[in-house]
Amino acid sequence: MLTSPRGRSGYSLVELMLTLVVLTIVCGAIFRLLHTTQRLSRAQAERLGLQSNLRAGALIVVNELRELNGVSGGTAAQNDILTIGPDAITYRAMRGVGFLCRASSTNEIHLARSTFGGYRDPAPGRDSAYLFLEGRPELASDDAWAPAGISAVSTGGSCDAGPAISLTISTAAALDVVPVGTPVRFFEIMQLRLYAAAGYSWLGTRSLSAAEAIQPVVGPLAPRDGMRFEYLDGVGAAAGEPGRIRSVRVTMRGVTETNLRDSLATQIAIRNALRP
Repeated sequence: MLTSPRGRSGYSLVELMLTLVVLTIVCGAIFRLLHTTQRLSRAQAERLGLQSNLRAGALIVVNELRELNGVSGGTAAQNDILTIGPDAITYRAMRGVGFLCRASSTNEIHLARSTFGGYRDPAPGRDSAYLFLEGRPELASDDAWAPAGISAVSTGGSCDAGPAISLTISTAAALDVVPVGTPVRFFEIMQLRLYAAAGYSWLGTRSLSAAEAIQPVVGPLAPRDGMRFEYLDGVGAAAGEPGRIRSVRVTMRGVTETNLRDSLATQIAIRNALRP
């Protein structure tokens, strides 16, 4: 038989009620602590996911734009940025580079596999080529990149007993005078823009060369200002035309389902941003 501290058998109703009150207070404190910890953990995980999302978007934009070529006052063929807007940019996306490994014929060039590097092998119909044409060796002003369409690709060729990629191209350049070792770049026309889908905004991308439908890549982003492109000239002022652009500043603003927001800005310098 249980005995109370005063020698009576059992506990009084008051003592039991006091015990229950104390237990309720302790359990309530533990519950509030666990609830607060869980809420903080969810908020931290949500913010971490938001920040990771923005960093992934920034990496995609940087990797796409960092190889763009620009020549101040140059022709459209010399500037890889084609059209610009506050929430969209269209450009030539470089996908690979290789070097001629043997003399070219009328419409065929051969690239050593050992010197080729890039995102993927060139694809006929989707990719185009830039063939470097050097004028007088002592001058840089007469050098040019000649565009060429790619109609066929063969990976079974060889150069000096090594594997090679053979391209059938259409170009006005005289290929028989292009020396071995000449670089060739491959590109497709791409677009990055703010894209709305399923009630959210996203960083969307598509290949215009392949006539692809736009696909959401990173998001969700803020509805109206989730992604902003700023085009700057050499002194940091706004550049209104592609030929004057020396860098591109991209700001992305992310948002979560609970309306948690954050932003990330990055600036990409245009490669070979030269005067004419």
